[in-house]
Amino acid sequence: MINITNLRKSKTETNKGITLIALVITIIVLLILAGVSIATLTGENGILKKADTAKNQTTEAEEKEQINLAYTTIVADKLHNNERKDVIISADELQKELTNQNVNTTATDKDSKQIEVTFNTTNNKYTIEKETGKITGPTNSGGQTPTEPEYNTATTVKDAITQDKPFKEQTPIADSSNKTVTIPADFKIASDSAETIAEGVVIEDRNGNQFVWVPVDNIANFKAIEGYTEGSLQDRLTNCTEPFASGYSTETNEYNTMKQSVKDNHGFYIGRFEAGKDSNGNVVVKKGANVYNNVPWGNAMNDIEGTSNTGGKVGAVKLSKEFASKNNYTGVTSTLCYGVQWDATMQFMDSNYINGNCAENSYVRNSTNKGHYGASSPTTTGSKPEYAEKNIYDMAGNVWEWIMEAYYTDRRVDRGGGYNYSSSNAPVSHRGYDKPDFACDGIGFRIALYL
Repeated sequence: MINITNLRKSKTETNKGITLIALVITIIVLLILAGVSIATLTGENGILKKADTAKNQTTEAEEKEQINLAYTTIVADKLHNNERKDVIISADELQKELTNQNVNTTATDKDSKQIEVTFNTTNNKYTIEKETGKITGPTNSGGQTPTEPEYNTATTVKDAITQDKPFKEQTPIADSSNKTVTIPADFKIASDSAETIAEGVVIEDRNGNQFVWVPVDNIANFKAIEGYTEGSLQDRLTNCTEPFASGYSTETNEYNTMKQSVKDNHGFYIGRFEAGKDSNGNVVVKKGANVYNNVPWGNAMNDIEGTSNTGGKVGAVKLSKEFASKNNYTGVTSTLCYGVQWDATMQFMDSNYINGNCAENSYVRNSTNKGHYGASSPTTTGSKPEYAEKNIYDMAGNVWEWIMEAYYTDRRVDRGGGYNYSSSNAPVSHRGYDKPDFACDGIGFRIALYL
């Protein structure tokens, strides 16, 4: 006899078995489909990736159009006002027009021929040719804001040294004597800096270039001062001018801008070291570099390029002016050291310098044993600690250093003596001079910065 109860039980168990197998298979299929869907959405060539790329491309196109519109508007206005047809715009003009269009950007001079525009929301950076309006970039393609580095939060020089981080923006901080020095954006206080301005506060950029703050408390004392030779005052200032009246087209404006900055900020920065050269031929302001010598001032008194008359050698003025943009400085201008900056540094080293009555053993009057003199060749930058004064190295000896000052109408001034001179004959304050296209292994330059 057939047991109906057992038969029903058997069928029920079989149906349950089939249902569980089907459920497992269904789950596996769903997981596979989910994996395919996720890969389609998020993979390297997925829908989300493509959508994000398309969004970034649209953003970049809009940003370029905004720059182009601003550029063409400025050019049209200039032509309408009967300016030259070969119009060259400035970063300030471009920034003003972009602001008028309610575009959140920051425009700065990248160099003499290019402007860099940063869109502050996306951090995309574009380069614009001043003369043609050609746009390249962005350098931060994709609209991703880079991870923000850690910044210094110190309010004193001592604490800033301890933190060993750059400042996010231009920041005034106090030294241990309660005097103030302003640190530029993306600079830090060097680990071997003094804690007081009087001893030499040293700043360092992200590339390791170093500068020392020179205080100027009274702008009336920011002037040319007669230097020394053979222990006595020279007699050369009557033949010197700065800025040179017939110099290159923007020389006077640049001098006035620099002087106003020094007045407003009560000082400036001077290279801690003579300009050096790295293995790629780039200008550096670092200890232990081969000195950047055999460099002309420029082609001529009114030509700073320094390439045609000098066998292809770029001039010290041009190299100095381009230094800030090549190192991506913000709110800082680099120049070849001016004569008044050199003399302000002499006052910083010896307060009696302005009155012409320095002691016989003063560094600025007699640089014996305080510079690389009486040698057969230059040495590397910052070679000996005894060659430093106020944390600034090699202003005396090693190589003569071009400055902006002119001597008569056909020569530019160089300062500080050279390796093959005597320390008493050509101390740190000494004025020499040469034709602007002159170059030899005994002449170099020093960079200065102003805020």
